[in-house]
Amino acid sequence: MTIRLILSLTVLLIIGICAQKENEQASGRALQQFSTSTSDMDPSPDVWIVELKAGTTSVSSVASDMVASASNGKVGFVFQQALQGFVYHGSDIDAIKADPNVKSVTRDGLSYIVGTSTTMSQKVPSGIQRIFADTKTYMRQASSTCRCDAVVAVLDTGVSFSHPDLLVNQQMSVDCTSGTCVQGFGDDDNGHGSHVAGTIAAISNAQGVIGVCPGAEIWSVKVIGSAGWGYNSWILAGIEYIRTYASRVDVINMSIAGDGCDSNYCAAIARTKRAGVAFAVAAGNDNSQASSVTPACCAGVLAVSALSDSDGEAGGAGGNTCTGNKDDMIASFSNYGSAVDMAAPGDCILSTVPGGYAYYSGTSMASPHVAGALAVIASNNHNGRVNRHYRKLKAAGNYNFIDKSVDTFKEPLLDMTRIRDAHMIGSCSSLLAGAVIQEDVDFGSDRRLQQQDDGDEDRWIVELYPQQQNFLRTAAEAMDTTSQAIEMTEEIDGHVGLVFEQVLDGFVYHGKDIDSIEANPNVKSVRRDYKIEASVQTVPTGIKRVYADTKNYTRAASSRCFCDAVVAILDTGVDFSHPDLRVNKVKSVDCSGNRRSTQPACILGRGDDDNGHGTHVAGTAGAIANRVGVIGVCPGAEIWSIKMLDSSGSGYSSWALAALDYVAQNAAAIDVANLSWGYYKEGFCDDLLCRGMARVKKAGVAMAVAAGNYNSPAQNQSPACCSAGLAVASLSDADGTPGGQGTSSCKTYPDDTIAGSSNYGDAVDIVAPGDCILSTVPGGYAVYSGTSMASPHVAGALAVVASTRNNKRVNPLYRKVKRAGNFDYSDKPPFFRKKPLLDLRKLPDANMIGRCRRK
Repeated sequence: MTIRLILSLTVLLIIGICAQKENEQASGRALQQFSTSTSDMDPSPDVWIVELKAGTTSVSSVASDMVASASNGKVGFVFQQALQGFVYHGSDIDAIKADPNVKSVTRDGLSYIVGTSTTMSQKVPSGIQRIFADTKTYMRQASSTCRCDAVVAVLDTGVSFSHPDLLVNQQMSVDCTSGTCVQGFGDDDNGHGSHVAGTIAAISNAQGVIGVCPGAEIWSVKVIGSAGWGYNSWILAGIEYIRTYASRVDVINMSIAGDGCDSNYCAAIARTKRAGVAFAVAAGNDNSQASSVTPACCAGVLAVSALSDSDGEAGGAGGNTCTGNKDDMIASFSNYGSAVDMAAPGDCILSTVPGGYAYYSGTSMASPHVAGALAVIASNNHNGRVNRHYRKLKAAGNYNFIDKSVDTFKEPLLDMTRIRDAHMIGSCSSLLAGAVIQEDVDFGSDRRLQQQDDGDEDRWIVELYPQQQNFLRTAAEAMDTTSQAIEMTEEIDGHVGLVFEQVLDGFVYHGKDIDSIEANPNVKSVRRDYKIEASVQTVPTGIKRVYADTKNYTRAASSRCFCDAVVAILDTGVDFSHPDLRVNKVKSVDCSGNRRSTQPACILGRGDDDNGHGTHVAGTAGAIANRVGVIGVCPGAEIWSIKMLDSSGSGYSSWALAALDYVAQNAAAIDVANLSWGYYKEGFCDDLLCRGMARVKKAGVAMAVAAGNYNSPAQNQSPACCSAGLAVASLSDADGTPGGQGTSSCKTYPDDTIAGSSNYGDAVDIVAPGDCILSTVPGGYAVYSGTSMASPHVAGALAVVASTRNNKRVNPLYRKVKRAGNFDYSDKPPFFRKKPLLDLRKLPDANMIGRCRRK
């Protein structure tokens, strides 16, 4: 039986042929051995891959119901990430096909490979030389302690866990050959996968060989068994596994092939590519069209043909290779055609195998050269822009070889000369200054968290049509938004920034091709992102004026007795070390700054204040009663710092949406959010911001919002114009008592009047002291003025009431606080009607926690 006949049975072929270099005819014998050893192998008659129609929900339940209705069988693998479907073990295939949820059913198939090994001291393989990787600065810098900052998943026979030349993340490796994918396993019991991994990433350690991206982290995804064969479902399960961890993987190498163009494979690859993972795949060894081979036929991959090269140099002056092919020509066994994207060395390639090193031949050996090059590019930019990486690699290729294949298409040969040097991590010697650069190696974590955006581009907030009716979105639904966003921007200028998971179905687009974005049928609206600023004027009085000091809970409060509420401060951050504030550092986040779609919008454990404004706001809402400094309205309330303004006190509306998104995700733990910032524009109220706040409110979080400091109608100030929060105007109060008799050296506004700078109008809900307010700032205390200082008085009052309640109903909370207000102040003419002034006397005492004494 020939290889062609084997492939006609939908068998997968791992395209690698082992050959000892000293025997130039070994490859031919290996081919013959391969074809005869599989003559009695057929795809399993009772194992089927069932693809479900798009949009099918609860795949596991649908699969179970479907198999239960059949006369026999059981459910195997369930695919939900890379493919919607499952594996059916049984013979009643007619019943499965008849189900209306089924899109396609295909029989599972097999794979097979062979390999040998030998030991040797370190040398640079000819393939590395032929693509000019050895000329790069990073290759000279690489060492056993300095490695390429990339992660590559090898879908193969496994990778040797103990090989000294490979850095394998065993914890994230997986074995999918037993009917389920088991983490922590995936050691190589054949040799083929280890050989592939060495070409990609063998460490530069004075022994063995060196890879294209030396020391890159390898995830072994074992989808082929020790005998050299495996089922299609195992390989799909391997892709599914990587799709689940897509934010942590840069590149997948698939040195496998099967007859025909399998839609299941292509769909799984497309979804994983959209999640930001690049694919290098073998073109096949049939000396025929690569378009007839899976996965080389799929649009989402770089399919790689094999170049025969005997001396690591261009020019064709070297002798024949160990397989008898001429130097600098496309290998006689290699597939060809327009489906091929690149060529790379693949004939008589020296690399790692379990226990040593060996020469293998095949497009299996060409593909990992390209996988390593993709990893080099990704090491500098973990942004998931796969198409851009593909274009960059192909554009850098050269044509210094002979292509005698029957097609008229000549693919570029991989060339690292014009590719940027890899980003190296670990303890690395600088080749310029002789210094040692130590960069932390966070093995196995999401490296994309540290990649910062390069800003100063046009910024747009893109709203998509919602894909579900539920209020709070699942993680899978949020990932679908990310995939849509990346796919939408891949072929145009610019990139995806923040992706919103809860408050908005949409993302931030950084770029200029807004016409293409608006033309997409999934887009509901597009508007330019804008800067927002803290609602503060210059420098900072009010607990007495709202009668908080008259309450029993205030007298009971101490350094060990706290108000039982959680207040989120969406601002410039909050000082983590201030002795007057109880900040939850673990739950605090930084949502300021530009980030890619593959990064979290808000980074946990950050949010320290580098301005002062947010800390001042936090002190008014919840400063501890500890006999120093000041006391807040809800003393000792737990503060979550949600940083969304930078050190200058400004930020973008997209950062505000990201902050609201985080609050919505954690709504069960948060009682109140304070928003002391805004954007003023005549006739403009930000609908996206309002809808985001509405979702936060619906989730059970009350919001106090600064009305703004433009002495204008608050209906033009976002987010004060939004009905989901309580918009707070600022009262000037000089002595903490009503009557208008006080005087102040801080401001010229009359006592007990609306501050001259405060916004006003029907959009305002309540009034609170905001003029010359003393509160906390990093390193001490200061006096600030503005509606920013009025808002946290209301936030503190909302927290007091929330501490006494066991539900998350926000509207009754708002009504209670407003109805308790008084009108003992002088309004100014622009108000259409007088708003209540915050008054805690009619509100319940806060519920206090900790070590509290009765008062």
